Amino acid sequence: MPNAVKVELSELKEIFLNHQDKYPIMGNYAFMIDDKKSVVGHTNYTRMEIAITKDHLNYSDRLEVIDTLLHEIAHVLSFLIDGYNGHGFQWKKWCVELGATPSSRCYDPFSLGTPISKYSLTCPSCGKVHRMHRNTKSYYFCAICHKNGIKKCKLKKKQNY
Repeated sequence: MPNAVKVELSELKEIFLNHQDKYPIMGNYAFMIDDKKSVVGHTNYTRMEIAITKDHLNYSDRLEVIDTLLHEIAHVLSFLIDGYNGHGFQWKKWCVELGATPSSRCYDPFSLGTPISKYSLTCPSCGKVHRMHRNTKSYYFCAICHKNGIKKCKLKKKQNY
């Protein structure tokens, strides 16, 4: 999105803190930016954290990032008040109240204009490409071929960037 209006981190922090003031039950939760590649935002109930990914912050439109933050705040409120931690009715109710889009997958992390993954693993038999963000010394085998009876179809690794 070359012409997208970007959101400032300070604005996101202010929105988060305003919701903590409005809903004191959220008081122990922290807001953070992380490096995850397969999501644009997430909530960790154990560590009491709401996170937006760095790529989403840097490459997405302001309103999309704010919507993601509100989506994650809805998860926290649904969990703390209703005892529910999915994308069900209670969570959708909170999304509507907060002004977020009540959709379980609002934005595709792979459409942000960033490289899909650092590594690609390609099956020489069926051609399926699997994504991988970290380099490991492990060998990987194709799950699709394995299901079809080809037991040792070793994937070929390629570095994308």
